[in-house]
Amino acid sequence: MLQTRHALGFAGLLALTACGPATSITLPLVHPSPFSRWGRRLSVQPFENDRAGLGERIAAGVRATGTFDLTGEGAQLGLSGVVARDEHGPERQASRPYTCHRQVPEQRTRQVPRWVQDPPPPPVMGAYGVPIYQPTTGHMEFTTQTYTEMVDHPYSCTQLVRWIEGFVRVEVRILARTRPPQVVWQRAIDVSDRDEQTGLQGSDSGDRAPAPVSGPAVLDRLHGQVVSQVTSAMVPRRDTITFDLSLGSDPRFEQALNLVRADNLEGAERLVDAIAQQFATPHSDSERAKLASALFDRGALRGFAGRLDDSIADLTRALELRPEATAWGDLLRVMRGLAAEVDQSRFRGETPTSVPSSPEEELPARSTPRPTAPRRARPRPR
Repeated sequence: MLQTRHALGFAGLLALTACGPATSITLPLVHPSPFSRWGRRLSVQPFENDRAGLGERIAAGVRATGTFDLTGEGAQLGLSGVVARDEHGPERQASRPYTCHRQVPEQRTRQVPRWVQDPPPPPVMGAYGVPIYQPTTGHMEFTTQTYTEMVDHPYSCTQLVRWIEGFVRVEVRILARTRPPQVVWQRAIDVSDRDEQTGLQGSDSGDRAPAPVSGPAVLDRLHGQVVSQVTSAMVPRRDTITFDLSLGSDPRFEQALNLVRADNLEGAERLVDAIAQQFATPHSDSERAKLASALFDRGALRGFAGRLDDSIADLTRALELRPEATAWGDLLRVMRGLAAEVDQSRFRGETPTSVPSSPEEELPARSTPRPTAPRRARPRPR
């Protein structure tokens, strides 16, 4: 079974965890940036109507990812934008009915059981005048006990509310400086948030006014959301894949699994590679099964190490030996899809280095020919 999910916390390319069945492992998969095919050199232009330095924060966020080299000259990509809205509203206050709670003592009763022993019966005289004593009996009696318990008692009070709302709308675009230039990404980011604080009036614990609210703090959070949306669209996307390694009858398969779980993918690949080399020419069904398992495990490990061509070759050969292994086909499709993404994102030198540094700058117009004087007509002979 193959499971794909987005990795929220990603700790390096070789970070992995064990989960699910005994042979199940989870490995990270990194999709390339969709902008890599146009180059790594990026120029971030000042945003229009940007009074809060939002463009600078986006540039800092992109720089922190390490995906692009920010430069002012010779850039292959240009990021620019317009801040259409960046404001917070006035502070507002309101009150609304609320239910407060207090703990009050309450007298309650309960039945407490008590064992009471009955009087012993008189002995019975046996043979030779020896008394025989009968076993004693008893019964259960219940007494009423009064006790005090603190119980919740709701009552009406008033909740005081103070809030302030913020709104940010930014139009961002990325221009590839090809000939002619082309917009490769454009998005309108519209976010809003509010800072709300509450207090109480008419409470047993005393009145409590709402804490202060801050409009600039709301806008700062919204700016962070804009930066996050822009950088997440530009950087490589990270997923995790959960699948089952194929454990053959050779004990080296289990050793390889333990190495994978110990974060040693290279050592695990060496073990399954040795199995694949040993049974490269199988002479029995058992050897063919070992070869198929070794090829699948080696292909999976090579794929997560970034060697996609070798991975696809191994997985394809493994499926030829075991066409009924549908889960192997799922992983092969994942690797083929990733290889297509990598090929599509490969930089092909389409962006010349002599284009203007500004993304809005037009290409130089074609020069007009110099006007020539009109040719004088030759007189016609009479």
